[in-house]
Amino acid sequence: MGGDRAGAQADADRRSRQSSVEVAPVALEPSGSNEPPRRSISGWALVVLGVVAAAIGFALARALGG
Repeated sequence: MGGDRAGAQADADRRSRQSSVEVAPVALEPSGSNEPPRRSISGWALVVLGVVAAAIGFALARALGG
C-alpha cells in the first residue's frame, strides 16, 4: 500500500517538474525555431526525471520497507 502511494507521489512530482521544464525553452526561443530543440530538451528531461524518480522511489521504498 505505502509503495503505491509513494509511486503516485513520485508521478505527481515528475509531472509538475516536467511541465516546468517544458515551458522554459518555449519562452526562451523564438516560436519559429522552438520545435526541434524543445523535443531534444524534453527527451533529456524525461531521461533525467526518470533517473531522479527511480532514485526517489528506491529511497522511499527502503525507508518505508525498513
